[in-house]
Amino acid sequence: LVAILFDELLKALDAMAAAIRRGDLGQRGTRQARALSILHGLEGSLDFEKGGDIADGLSAIYREARRLTIAGGRANDAEQVMQAREMLGEIASAWEQIG
Repeated sequence: LVAILFDELLKALDAMAAAIRRGDLGQRGTRQARALSILHGLEGSLDFEKGGDIADGLSAIYREARRLTIAGGRANDAEQVMQAREMLGEIASAWEQIG
């Protein structure tokens, strides 16, 4: 399930960045909302008692990805969105290798 969520998250971020580049504010907002929803879900699923430092680290990455996604949407800056995508892409790759 986590791998599927990451796949959908990366697609949403790619689509958001593309919409920003095209100037399509409607799609930008729709894709941003999707990405933020998935990020909240991923962070909400972390078990901080069992996950320890790993859960703390993932939480920090998810928060930074949310910050970049929001900032990129506000500024119509696809580069910030792609920075978030790059960070999350590394985690997604690790999940693919596990599953």
